[in-house]
Amino acid sequence: MIWDKSYKRDSATIVLNRILVDQYGQITMAGGYEDSITRANGNTRNIYVLRVDSNGNFIRTDLLDKIIPKRDYMVYPNPASTNVTFKKFNRFEPYFVEIFDQAGRRVGEFEWLEDETSHSVENLHPGIYIYTITDNEGRTSSGKLVKTSD
Repeated sequence: MIWDKSYKRDSATIVLNRILVDQYGQITMAGGYEDSITRANGNTRNIYVLRVDSNGNFIRTDLLDKIIPKRDYMVYPNPASTNVTFKKFNRFEPYFVEIFDQAGRRVGEFEWLEDETSHSVENLHPGIYIYTITDNEGRTSSGKLVKTSD
């Protein structure tokens, strides 16, 4: 169920955007919190996900804490034969990138410090590879990288 309800108290706003109830009676709520301090600092709303079981107990969720959203970066061109560009959109912090072959062996790694960096794939054999991106807080993301012949 999509829900759009805002609760205001003093200078803070709590927005409830979505409520889901599963077959076991567990409730998942998602929304945001914003106050005058975050607005004054130019920050955007803090996002939350709250899960409660059928007995009313809070269920810890790391949904937003452990994943780097795919919309925060782009990897192109993909497929590639010589170089791949990694570009950040929303997070301007250092990342660590690892590239694995289909057997799970690490075949490359590098620190991604700038907003945009180019990485050579010329030494890789043509095929499908998996890249993983990890930030300082342990959040990760992964995707496929296709290496074509020269």
